[in-house]
Amino acid sequence: MHIEATGIAADLYRSGDDSQRWILEDAARGEVFAYGYTEAGPMGNDLPVLYSTHTAERVAGGYRFTGHKVFGTLSPVWTRFCVHGMDRSDPDAPKVVHAFLTRDTPGYRIVETWDTLGMRATRSDDTILDDVFVADRSIVRVLSPGFAGADQYVLTIFAWF
Repeated sequence: MHIEATGIAADLYRSGDDSQRWILEDAARGEVFAYGYTEAGPMGNDLPVLYSTHTAERVAGGYRFTGHKVFGTLSPVWTRFCVHGMDRSDPDAPKVVHAFLTRDTPGYRIVETWDTLGMRATRSDDTILDDVFVADRSIVRVLSPGFAGADQYVLTIFAWF
């Protein structure tokens, strides 16, 4: 997941989009990146990244995220964790909000669920987001849901998956 985050940022940078240059700079300083796009819940989400069953509520200075992310690879060591949620404040124009929270962000907890025969070292535990605030500076994209809102960032994510 760390290589995916830095690879996406590098691909975007090479194509002229430097919106995630900070990821490359943070990684060079030793920060460890991970993704929390897989979602738990009765509805599930067969198209993570394009949609979200979780909430991203717009508040002053950023967004508040609520949801249950599963398979958060690198759970014990990440310092930057990418999450996404739906901003449904306008029912006619919902938005998918992509953001990175830091390890010291209050309101999340990791639940140790990763007990597999193989791949033990990835520690892909669950992460519960309970009204987690992420400042605007750490919001990487706010897009329309589905492929209609897919920009170069989203397409690059799919290329790396």
